[in-house]
Amino acid sequence: MRCSRLRWRARLVGVCALCGAGVLTCGVAAWRFVSPVLERHRGEAMAVRYWEAGVAFVFGPPSTPDDYVRGGVRFWHRYDLETGLRRQVTGHFSESAACAAYNAKIAELIRLHGQPPWSDRDYMLDDRELASYLDSPDLKRISQLPCEIAEDFVLVGPGEYTRWGRTTKGTGLRFVSPGDGARASTLRADDPIFVGRSGSHPRAVIFRVGRQRVSVLDEHGTVISVAEREEAGGGERGHP
Repeated sequence: MRCSRLRWRARLVGVCALCGAGVLTCGVAAWRFVSPVLERHRGEAMAVRYWEAGVAFVFGPPSTPDDYVRGGVRFWHRYDLETGLRRQVTGHFSESAACAAYNAKIAELIRLHGQPPWSDRDYMLDDRELASYLDSPDLKRISQLPCEIAEDFVLVGPGEYTRWGRTTKGTGLRFVSPGDGARASTLRADDPIFVGRSGSHPRAVIFRVGRQRVSVLDEHGTVISVAEREEAGGGERGHP
């Protein structure tokens, strides 16, 4: 009798173990199916939330460099060329299902509603046009300071400068705007500086230093894109 009971207990334990293994296997399989769905929902919900808040951007792949060289010219863009939205790289998340769903949802929202007000698409020149301004004769050389580069962006020389109810003072060239005050510049006083507007994107301000570096700015002086001859050496990103 005792041996019979032990055999039944062993069989029961075996059956329970098999059932447990089956449940675990089913659970893993179900999670593998459900997880990508949840990730897609998470990415889409995040896109809608950021869009409604007016701060939506796009994710770039982890391997996307901040700048790249093409035809002897180094390019750098602050924003995604396709959408005009700020581009952000966040490591492995950029390879996830949530990230792909997020970008797809942002593209869908742009198709449905058009370019959002915070997009800088109106300033995004393609690389060929941007590089052409390195040698373009259409830009006007700045011969006198202060010079109004854009609506809210002025290049001033050494000394005091008063505008927008504020007085700034400096010993070198600097940029002045109503929001940021004075920003130091890496420009030298003897640098030949040229300014103009893009033919294809009239709102875009073109700012060139010699024939080495050209920047695209918005009306407030924010740098959108930069093209620089590779042999010129790296300038400071985010500055004209």
